[in-house]
Amino acid sequence: MFDNRFGIMKRLILILSLAICYISMDAQSYDFAGGIRFGTGIGFTFKYQPFKKTTLEAIVASSLQKDEIQITALVARHNALITKGFNFFVGAGASKGFTTNVNPTYEDPLAAVVIVGAEFSIARLNISYDLLPAYNFVGGEQDFTFETGLSLRYIFDKKKLFEDREKNQEKRKKDRAKKKKKRLKAKEKEKSAKEQSNDKKWWQF
Repeated sequence: MFDNRFGIMKRLILILSLAICYISMDAQSYDFAGGIRFGTGIGFTFKYQPFKKTTLEAIVASSLQKDEIQITALVARHNALITKGFNFFVGAGASKGFTTNVNPTYEDPLAAVVIVGAEFSIARLNISYDLLPAYNFVGGEQDFTFETGLSLRYIFDKKKLFEDREKNQEKRKKDRAKKKKKRLKAKEKEKSAKEQSNDKKWWQF
């Protein structure tokens, strides 16, 4: 059984590594979005983007395959596909399940999760579809599970905060460059003045 679990983990890592290698372009950005998710389970999904091309996602869902409620936390990397509003994303995280059966036949699962999917944003609407394979380290009906989901989210805040931050950073770089240039000019002027003063003293002597 250990060999089987190790083999599954290697496949999950391979999928994640290949997907990360695919990422090379800028992605659509937003601050915060939340909505509903349905597929193999139904529940709520919330996404927050703390950094450019990187999102944090929380999913709370009730499984339609078993008597279980799942809480999942994910970190994903985004990449624009056709347009800036159409993204491919890949990430990983953890999931904790809680059985709702009064006579459970297995321990509440704790799993490592990989997510691969695509999303499209238009106006205030964000739509995504993803594949969510998971490996149960603890409990669960089986070692490996595979889920899918379609999410509809409302974009509460467009991505302005970090765009402004980037502009401010660029402005600070330009200001530092200008100050450095002024200091160099002042040093050159001071050096030139000293040389002229020394020449004058020499002729006076």
